Amino acid sequence: MDGPPKRGPDAVEDMKYFSRMVALALLTALPALGDDWTHLGLDDSRSRAPVESLGLPLASSGTATTGIDTVASPAVADGYIVTAGMDGVLRGWRESDRAALWSVSLGQPLIASPLVDQGRVFAPCSDGHLYARRLADGSALWDLQTDGADQASPILSGGVLYISSGFPNTKVMAVNPSTGAVVWNFPVDQITNSSPAVSGGRVLAACNSGRLYSINAATGAQVWSIVLGGTVGSSSPLVD
Repeated sequence: MDGPPKRGPDAVEDMKYFSRMVALALLTALPALGDDWTHLGLDDSRSRAPVESLGLPLASSGTATTGIDTVASPAVADGYIVTAGMDGVLRGWRESDRAALWSVSLGQPLIASPLVDQGRVFAPCSDGHLYARRLADGSALWDLQTDGADQASPILSGGVLYISSGFPNTKVMAVNPSTGAVVWNFPVDQITNSSPAVSGGRVLAACNSGRLYSINAATGAQVWSIVLGGTVGSSSPLVD
């Protein structure tokens, strides 16, 4: 005989544990339907290529209306949609039903697409700041003064945030995403509104002089540069 069934706190804890294991088993059995779109270009190389295979097309579950002109692409991650408006407001929505959850005014137009990583939102602003906000509620984590009217979406790779700073700052910057501390600055020969791409331990960045730079992602040292001709503008490098 095993004795009478458990009662009291031990039994409650056993049931909680069992429920968690069942939920975990159900979640891991679900098919992957596609990556979250955490930043512009989907992957580090800006190739827009997902690493997961898409399943059956998902039916649209509605729209979200901001009422404000928007240039930036939204970011989608962890059940949230984040939009950046020309009114300078960063907005968080619930992905499942498009319900508005929070909004934060950053003061100046938001042109660059935001980036989401590990519960954090990174938003470059045309007021010369890179803002980090909490994905769950929009509360402040840190902000970094870049001294540029930033219009290029950042990218996060290998635990480092990379951003091309805008006028009048002529630099590509590597930033600690947890603290906002600058890891390195790389000067370029003209302003850049082009978002960088990362591949093979190199940061690829282009500026309006028409020059494309390859920068060591760890050290910020130049690997090579080449003149493309013409003005790059807002076009981002793509690595394939």
